[in-house]
Amino acid sequence: MIARHLPRFVLVLFCALSSTAWGAAADDLEDLLEARWFDIELVVFERLDVLDVNSSEGLRLTGPRSWPDNLSRFYDNPPDTDTITARFYDFDTVAFECLGYPELAEPDPLHPMLQPVNEFSDASLRARAELEVEATTLEAASDVSTEAPSADADVAVDGAVPQNAPAMVMTPYLRLLADVAEFETSLYAGAFQPSGERTLINEVKALNRQRHLRPIIHTRWRQPVPPRSEPMPLYLSAAVNESAPLTERGFAKLEGFVSVTVGRYLHVAPTLWYHADTLGMQPIALPASAHAIPGTGDGYMALKESRRMRSGELHYIDHPKIGVLVRIDPVTFPAHLLEAWEALESTDGAP
Repeated sequence: MIARHLPRFVLVLFCALSSTAWGAAADDLEDLLEARWFDIELVVFERLDVLDVNSSEGLRLTGPRSWPDNLSRFYDNPPDTDTITARFYDFDTVAFECLGYPELAEPDPLHPMLQPVNEFSDASLRARAELEVEATTLEAASDVSTEAPSADADVAVDGAVPQNAPAMVMTPYLRLLADVAEFETSLYAGAFQPSGERTLINEVKALNRQRHLRPIIHTRWRQPVPPRSEPMPLYLSAAVNESAPLTERGFAKLEGFVSVTVGRYLHVAPTLWYHADTLGMQPIALPASAHAIPGTGDGYMALKESRRMRSGELHYIDHPKIGVLVRIDPVTFPAHLLEAWEALESTDGAP
C-alpha cells in the first residue's frame, strides 16, 4: 500500500522543497495533506406514528427513483487507493510546477530521490528517504574537488552528476513531510469503510427510549471530502434481516445515498427513500391470529436535502416520516505529528 504512494510522496517532497525555497508557507498541518479528510457519522430514524394516509402533506410518491451515475458503496476490503485518489490529485497538473515527474523510465541523475517506479519497495517511507539522503551526502562528500570550480563546473556531461551538486539534507520539515505522507497512506487504506467507533451512541439510546421513534441506520466512515463541484455520492441502506425484510418490490425499508462536499463550508446532501408494503393503505384492526393482508407495494417517501454544516457540531435534518442526525469531524492527527509541527513552529522552522 505504501509503495503506491511513494511516487506521489517524492513529488510532494520536491514541491514542498521548492515552495520552501521560494517562501511559500503552510499555515496548518492539514495543508500538508493531499485531501481534506473527515469522519462522518450518520443516524437515520423513523417515526412509527406517521403514515402517508394520516398526513396532509402528500408524502407518498410514485415516480421513478433516480440514482447518480457515480454512485459508490462502502468497501468491505481496503480499496484501490489509485481509484480513490484519482480526483484529488492530478499528476499532470502538478508536475509542471515541481521538479521532475514521478513515473520515470530511469533514475534522474540530478535528483537521486526521483527513482523509476519499479525501484520502490514496501520499506518504511521515512527510512527510504533517509537512506537516499545519506548515500547522496557520502557520495557528494567523497567527490567534491578541493580546487576552485571552473566556469563549466555546473554543467553535466552526458547526464553525469556534477561534482559540486548540492546534497539534499533531511531537515525536520522534510522528515515531517515523510511522516505526513505515511499517515495519509493509512487514511486512504481505511477510506469508505464502516467504522466501529461511534460518537452518537447516547443520541441513539435517547431515540430508542421514545416509543414512537426507531433508529434504522447508524453508520460512521472516513473519507477525503471533495469540492462542491465534484460530489462522491455514497450508497446507504438499512440492514436487511428477518425483522426487516425486503419489501414486495425488492427494496430495503430505507435506502438512498449521501454526498459530503466542502467549499467555504461543509455541505451534506442526503437523498433517502422510505419503502413499506402498506403505503397508501388505511390502518385496520385485525385479530392477533389473522395473517397480514397483502399490500399494494406501490410508492415511497423521499427525503432530499442539502444542508450547510460546521464540523464538530451535531446537525438535524427533518422530515415528517424520517429524521437524520449527522456529525462531521476533521480527522485527528497522531500525537507525534502534532508535536513535530509544534516544534517547527516554536523554532521558526516551519516553512
